[in-house]
Amino acid sequence: MFTLASLCGTIALIAGLLLVPIVRALARKIGIVDRPDPTRKLHSGAIALGGGVAVFSASLIAIFVTLFYLAPVQLGTEVTIPSGWSTLLLCSLLIVVLGLVDDWLTLRGRQKLLGQIMIVAMLVGGGLVGEGTVIRHADLFGIPIELGIFALPLTMLWLLGAINALNLVDGADGVASTMGSIICIGLAIIAFSRGELIEGAVSIALAGGLVAFLAFNRPPATIFLGDSGSMMIGLVVGTLAAWTSTKESTAIAVIIPIAVLSVPLFDSTIAILRRVLTGRSIYAADRAHMHHVLKAYLDSKGYPQGWMLVIVAILTVIPVAGATASVIWNEPAYALLATGVVLGGMVLTKSFGHAELSLLARRSASFGTSLLTRSHHADDVVRHTSIRLQGSRNWDVAWATLVEYAEQHDLWRIKLDLNVAWLHEGFHGEWQRSRLPERAVQWTMRFPVEVDGRQVGNMDIVGRGGGLATYQLMETLLALIVDLQPHFESIVKDDPRSMPSEPIRRPRLENRPSPGDVSQTAAHT
Repeated sequence: MFTLASLCGTIALIAGLLLVPIVRALARKIGIVDRPDPTRKLHSGAIALGGGVAVFSASLIAIFVTLFYLAPVQLGTEVTIPSGWSTLLLCSLLIVVLGLVDDWLTLRGRQKLLGQIMIVAMLVGGGLVGEGTVIRHADLFGIPIELGIFALPLTMLWLLGAINALNLVDGADGVASTMGSIICIGLAIIAFSRGELIEGAVSIALAGGLVAFLAFNRPPATIFLGDSGSMMIGLVVGTLAAWTSTKESTAIAVIIPIAVLSVPLFDSTIAILRRVLTGRSIYAADRAHMHHVLKAYLDSKGYPQGWMLVIVAILTVIPVAGATASVIWNEPAYALLATGVVLGGMVLTKSFGHAELSLLARRSASFGTSLLTRSHHADDVVRHTSIRLQGSRNWDVAWATLVEYAEQHDLWRIKLDLNVAWLHEGFHGEWQRSRLPERAVQWTMRFPVEVDGRQVGNMDIVGRGGGLATYQLMETLLALIVDLQPHFESIVKDDPRSMPSEPIRRPRLENRPSPGDVSQTAAHT
């Protein structure tokens, strides 16, 4: 097995080293490139995409040579390929095509998600050829669980999660390649330790292709994986991890796939939490992923970018090694401990994920409090949350200005969400009375916050009523926002000379309806 594994990985490595320059040249000629922008894509020039095509092709060459030539020669017998592998091959090819179309034409998020769902449904349900891939049962700490009707949706959810987890970590040079190669090596060791030739060959071939690609994708990258590569890696490793779980009959069955993919899954979970809790679209890209945070820290300390890949590799190796040890020695504690050390360490040291989980805890506490608040006291309860999601600049004075204005003028809700992607800065503040007025009597305003023509966030305000007093309130509100504009610019430009040291105040308007008056008015109407 060791000889076959070594040969398979070597073939993929050599094929990858030969194919990547060819794919890179073709991508540049056709125009499948990633162009920089002023907010999020900060590389110096257009970089070729479509690296996934080279990785997929190199892996496929190594797999076919190993299984149909080397293995029969060494083992003295033909290798029988179960039909489920045909389904995985077809679906992998389809997701490479989907990703390549996205790299070229830039699909909308929902269009890409629909394509992913269709491909995963084909893989799970059997599709056009072969057998499906369904996790039908699990064993949680010795308790057998039959998934029944939930088997299909849970398997699809797992595969979609794996696809998008690897897709989301592909945001800095070499990160997805490094993570993917380590995960594949771990899966290969697990497979070969159990005598599973095909699973091992596929895993080590993909690892070899990714290592070859890393030679061109390490900082500064000359080609990117693109969606064609990151989604393909996610689909394959997600499927292999799922198949690994179905062959275990203990708690390891649940723990192993999660541990192996724990770092990219944690990164994508935190990203979704951040977007949902701040009211952003789940498709809204930012620069607050784990690799972005790590890169910003290393840049601030003057370390070279290569150190980022070293740290990413260490963070990925630990849970993968724990999962491998759990399978070999049939002890789930290794995977649990390794995963807990890495993820818990990032949160407890406030390196990554702490702000989002803190915001989730505060939101959950506010929701719990609202359930215990009696209806006639709801108007007196105010929920106030502010948190720096990323970076170190001081947004507190700007936020305090808005909160003070909301309290003085009996507003019902004000939210400030800032995402200065190119500076790795993020802030979220939300002030709201527990119960908003009925939609029929409320007014809402949204202001994009811009600095030098680039949007850095949004401000949302909810009030109640109409008539002259409300129009006067809106006038003073607009004046306040005009006063705040230089403050936002000074923070973004990091110019302390023009930063106010205390909240900006506007004169209070008289004869404003109070929250209590609104409740009584609503009751009479």
